[in-house]
Amino acid sequence: MSHHARTATRNMRTMSESTLLDEYVNTNERFFSGVSYIPRNETLANSDRPQFGDTTATGGDNETWQIKIGDLVCVQVPDPTDTTATFARDDYPPGKAGAAVPFTVPWKCCQLLSFFREAHKKKLSKKKMTHGKLMVEVRWFYSYGDLDARSQKYEPESVDEIYETDHVAVLDASLILGRLVLGTSKDDSLQYPVPTVARQCRKIFFHLDKDLVELFDITSSTRSSRGVNLSAMMKDEGRAAARDAAYKFLGITASLPAAPNQLVVLPKPALVSLLSLVDGKAKSACYTSCLLGHPLPQWMHKDVLCKEGFPNKWNLCVGDVVAVHLEDGAVAACNADEVEGRYPWYPYVVPWSHAQVTAIFRGVAKTFKSNDEGVSVKASEIFCEIRWFPRLSEALKVRGKTKDVTELITQASNDSQRGCEQIIEGNQVMNVGVDSLLGPIHVDEEGSCAPRYLPLNRRFIGSTLHCDGKGKPTAPKRVLNAADRLKRGFTSVSRAYTSENKQNFFAAVLQSREERDRIFHSSEPLGMETQLRGVMEGDPTVAPSPSQKRRINFGGRAQKRQRSVDAPLESIETVRVTKCVNPFHVDVSGLRSFYKKVEIVPPIDSYDEHFSRLSSARSDQDNKWFVSMGDTVALEIEQAKKTTGCVHYPFKVSWAPAEIVSIYQVH
Repeated sequence: MSHHARTATRNMRTMSESTLLDEYVNTNERFFSGVSYIPRNETLANSDRPQFGDTTATGGDNETWQIKIGDLVCVQVPDPTDTTATFARDDYPPGKAGAAVPFTVPWKCCQLLSFFREAHKKKLSKKKMTHGKLMVEVRWFYSYGDLDARSQKYEPESVDEIYETDHVAVLDASLILGRLVLGTSKDDSLQYPVPTVARQCRKIFFHLDKDLVELFDITSSTRSSRGVNLSAMMKDEGRAAARDAAYKFLGITASLPAAPNQLVVLPKPALVSLLSLVDGKAKSACYTSCLLGHPLPQWMHKDVLCKEGFPNKWNLCVGDVVAVHLEDGAVAACNADEVEGRYPWYPYVVPWSHAQVTAIFRGVAKTFKSNDEGVSVKASEIFCEIRWFPRLSEALKVRGKTKDVTELITQASNDSQRGCEQIIEGNQVMNVGVDSLLGPIHVDEEGSCAPRYLPLNRRFIGSTLHCDGKGKPTAPKRVLNAADRLKRGFTSVSRAYTSENKQNFFAAVLQSREERDRIFHSSEPLGMETQLRGVMEGDPTVAPSPSQKRRINFGGRAQKRQRSVDAPLESIETVRVTKCVNPFHVDVSGLRSFYKKVEIVPPIDSYDEHFSRLSSARSDQDNKWFVSMGDTVALEIEQAKKTTGCVHYPFKVSWAPAEIVSIYQVH
């Protein structure tokens, strides 16, 4: 029997009692909000099989599983060793899928987007119509093995981590096997007649552009909203009523896009130059950095990534490598840097090229005072001096001065071993408006501050090529390294400063970049800084676990000073930590708000059953716990080898006492 024939037979005996999706009527198709599913006993591992009844029965409620759109499930995929099966390879994740517990057949994770039946004419009849078998549209959740080779180089391998995608497909509904839950929230899986698989999910993988991006909002409601938005069937304008009905059934509304920010926040100018860099202005105010918003309309996947509440802030510093909108002269990547299936100008929708910012300035009047700080101006009033860092494809178009240089460019362009696209340092200088900047470039060897919740746009600056002041590629006379690239651009190339003030301004630039790096690498979406009092031998060292909770690993006697760590972040499925009062202090420069206390939903699953007086049946609102500055609390820690087998009463996990020193949110 063929693969399609087997699934058609299963469809008839595993699905029943379909519920129509309200407010959508169409003679050619029927959409359903959910179905009743009878487990397929033959697909369950032996350890799970005894607790379930006969899958051919249609008995009581305990033998069926109510599935609805938006649910996360595991589905059967074709066996890669089955040479007789016929299926569209593009409909499934690209990685290998083998049979693994809790199922005996190959399976993958996905989200259910829609249930439907399509109408077709009955046999031997020209007028009468009948609706076919129940189909389901799914959105795949990839595993590590489904990622492309470049993404795997920068992503740690984990069997517990999966990734949302924009990859959708239509399958036979009978291929559904069991439940999928995400995060660490308490889940009563025993009440379901199918196995439950638990995973973590914090990122989304765009399968055509082959890019992995951290998600800003990973709650279940926003995940359902992303699913409806990415549904190929719901995007059809003819099914707008079905899309609206799906939103109503799920109890969510279409997420609004994040508002673009057209203003630039400037710090106190580090230099007021007598050079007139802007026409019609007597002087120029030069800045080491500025705070601006990403031009979201120019970004791809903005409808998925940049929803209402998205932190649209970008701290631009002198020395950053950035993407610059360029209508003429930009050449898309080629050869080894060309990713099959990716949009040529990804992650933007307009042509662009790379450049390093060597100056940030604006024209000012003679009466300008340099003590203004935190002033907001329009992006069109701020300018940058940049030096172009061309792509290899752009250098190939220009060609080198000699045959040897051209061969170096060709050799680098065909190098498929590197993990990201290569660009070339150059000395061709130009002034552009800040409103033409698209976003930051993450340069691997420089440890650049990568944008959160947006495509990383990773690049590598080669050391075998260089471009002169006219953009001509040449072989450098010395090795170009990352350590002095900023200084070269500032002292040797820039025309925005005089020889007298370069040195002092360069020192201010270094200080500004160090401050930004400190804030960036210490930031968390919501953190509680705790100072541990010595409770065990040695001092604590931070060792974050792959789970959503942050824990502490005791050990490392070489560390003789106290360290600070973050307490639990908010849960994936429910908000574990919420602010309950207005901040008593806001640090504008550090982008942080400080609070006196927060509300926490206690992690009941970590409490000893004889100790806990809380009932899992009570609502989260009833179980709220107030934590204030100065409180002494019990903090979950990583279990050291010497504590294995110890009793952790009154909890089930290793713990240590700690004092809350400060509570803050990073914006």
